[in-house]
Amino acid sequence: MSLQGRKKIEVQGGMSSMTDLVFLLLIFFIVLSLFANTQQMQVDLPSTKEAQKAATPNAQATVSIDKDTKYYVNRKLIPAENLEKELLNILPTGTNKMNVVLVVDRTVATQETVYALSIIKKHQWTVALSTQQKN
Repeated sequence: MSLQGRKKIEVQGGMSSMTDLVFLLLIFFIVLSLFANTQQMQVDLPSTKEAQKAATPNAQATVSIDKDTKYYVNRKLIPAENLEKELLNILPTGTNKMNVVLVVDRTVATQETVYALSIIKKHQWTVALSTQQKN
């Protein structure tokens, strides 16, 4: 008795189309990342060397926003819409440089912080964000 084996069918998959797809996806994500426009605000944080530069006679102001979203400039309560005017009043005549320390309660909405930062950025003042050390 003669037994014949079945013919096995070999399945072969071409990888060339898969590599083409990977390269197309790679190109797509690279181009997409070039067009992604992230909105960031430059914040200059002081360092030890910068602390000596801060001793120059630039005007200084502390802007505080408490948990009830009340604005204070150098511990003086002001309405939010008068923040820019109050900061401009602090500037001595003939200079436009100011160091602003921004102290914001952690429960305050980001919108309030961004409002204060936008005024500081508009006048190209130096800003330092006050933080508390995490235990």
